[in-house]
Amino acid sequence: MNLFKSIAIFSRGTIAVLVVCIIAVVSSCDKDEADPDPLDENNGSTSSQFLEVEVDTTVLKNFPIIDVHQHIYSSSSLWEPGFKNVLFRHYATNIDHYEALVQRMHQNNVVLAISGGPLAAVDFYFNNYTENNSLFWYSAEYSSIDEERENSVLSDLRNSITQQHIKSIGELTGVCAGVPLHDSIYLKIYAIADSFSIPVFIHTGIVPENIIRNYANYGYEYSNPANLKPFLEMYPEVNFNAAHFGISNDDAYNFEDAVIDMMAEYNNFYVDIGATIWWDEPGKEISEAFIKRAIDQGVEEKILFGSDEMV
Repeated sequence: MNLFKSIAIFSRGTIAVLVVCIIAVVSSCDKDEADPDPLDENNGSTSSQFLEVEVDTTVLKNFPIIDVHQHIYSSSSLWEPGFKNVLFRHYATNIDHYEALVQRMHQNNVVLAISGGPLAAVDFYFNNYTENNSLFWYSAEYSSIDEERENSVLSDLRNSITQQHIKSIGELTGVCAGVPLHDSIYLKIYAIADSFSIPVFIHTGIVPENIIRNYANYGYEYSNPANLKPFLEMYPEVNFNAAHFGISNDDAYNFEDAVIDMMAEYNNFYVDIGATIWWDEPGKEISEAFIKRAIDQGVEEKILFGSDEMV
């Protein structure tokens, strides 16, 4: 049974509790600019304005959580402090970040996570932190790939899947580099996912202004999850996850209607709420409204929990 269907079965009958818990976690994880340490347990509130009820977040202490959207790094891919307007903690090394991530997962009872990164990172942690392999389904991330490297990249991807180092593909972030979802290299990646029956994660939607300004070639027109429709039909056995459910603070790029319809129409189409519920106040409001609408439309089981843990 594939992971997405397992999550759907796991959540059936408990999705209302999960939604309450997700929103409670968001409320309890709000950061104060004076104290940005992500390992600080003393921040937050237990109030959920979305449901207008008080939520006891201690219920999460023993609740098993599957996080479908994380990021890991090699020594060369760890974020530099280039996102000056974003409040992140920058770890000194990729290993520092990874070890803090594992610690945080244990603290919050995250029993399984899909963590994406370059294959160099996946191979390093898979081979050197074997005790954590049961915690992760590692995933291979790609943005733009030049033609000269295409064959070697695809060969390495197939080998890593065969060796079971990775069990999914993505987050594919071509939109950030202005690369469309129908780019020839992505078509080949979808075909590989189909041949191995593993899911694919796609970055969709428009990120906040303080992040998007760092991407000079951001492909606004490519950020619509509806661009996935041809591939959902071409590969019905491949589960596609539209990360961030196509969220947008810009009315000119509001994809919510299409996303809700696609969640109902396509068995192999899912979305996650990674980052959207914590990146800024408008993002949280849009996310909460989307979750409520999904429940009203009866498609809430197609929403996956993701933290989008970065740095």
